[in-house]
This record gives sequence, C-alpha cells and structure tokens, in this order.
Amino acid sequence: MANEESSNIVSSAVPIESAPDVESLTPEQCQAEWQGTMADSSYTDRAVFSPQWDHTKRVARMEKLFERGYSEKLKKEKEAREEASQKSIDDQLEKTEEEEILRGLAKAKQGAEFYFGSEGKAEKAISVAQDVLTEIGSEADLEFLDSTGLGNSPQIIQMLVNFSDHPELYADLKKIGIKNLIRIGDVALRRKK
Repeated sequence: MANEESSNIVSSAVPIESAPDVESLTPEQCQAEWQGTMADSSYTDRAVFSPQWDHTKRVARMEKLFERGYSEKLKKEKEAREEASQKSIDDQLEKTEEEEILRGLAKAKQGAEFYFGSEGKAEKAISVAQDVLTEIGSEADLEFLDSTGLGNSPQIIQMLVNFSDHPELYADLKKIGIKNLIRIGDVALRRKK
C-alpha cells in the first residue's frame, strides 16, 4: 500500500497534464500527495520556480487534494467537537434547570410554610392544590404557572385549596382556566382596596 500511495504522489517534475485527476484518487492518496507537495521546496519556496507546473494550477490542485483528502476527517472531527460541546451545554442546562426547580420548590415551601403556619400544613396544602390543578388545569395552564412562577405563590395554592371544597365546580373552573381565574382574583383584590 505504501508503494502504491508513494507511486501516486505527483511531484513538481511531472507535468500537470500527466497528473491523475484528483477525483480518481483515494482520500489517503490525496493526503499523501498533499503532504509530499507541501514538503517540496519548489512549491513552498517562492524563490524556486518549477517550469513544469503553472503555480495557479498547482494551487488549485492542492485545494482539491486537501478537500478530498481531509474533508471527511475534518468533518468527523468537527462533528465530534460539536457533539461534545452540545452535550456539555445540555448537561449544564439540565443542571441549571434542576437547580432552578429545587430553588423554586424551596422558595415555595418557605412561602407556603409562612402562609399556612407550619411545614405539615404547607405540604398538605401543596398536595391538595396539585390534585385540584390536575383536575381543572390544562397543559397551557401548567405552562403558564411554571413560566410565571405563580405556581409557587401561596395565594394561588390557597385558591386551589379553596376550590377543593367544591368539586362540583371543577367542570366550570376547567372551562374558565387558571389564567382567567387568577385575573378574576386579582381584579377582586383590587376592588377591595
């Protein structure tokens, strides 16, 4: 194989017209010719002139050799780097999301404990609120509560706990939607002030 590759290396002594077409060479042959040409002083040293090769044609051939010989290797290396980078980013985002969720839960628990008086009462209220939310909340409602952070609000938890006493209203509450219930509650609070 080494003899075959070295016999296909085109040097500056061979006229360009006799050089094999780059597309007919294997990537390994392209790499070998590219490396051989880079080591050839008539190519790399501008002071030396090679009468057999027009410099422009030689540069064009070198570009083709490099592209054919190294493009797959470079493409695979680039994909491997991008994949590793994406995995690192995904891992960091996952870690950040988990930390954010844990912080949100801790904050909600603290707020609920203060609002409801004790840890036991807060946990029970959160559990009841989650049950009610599963009954009356849509996917959009859950996303809304998560994205705004209102799902951690002791007032929203209390509102849901109050709804738990009236399961006969669940169908109507589901139609109204959590977002609208919060708006109605907000308007009612403003009118009281």
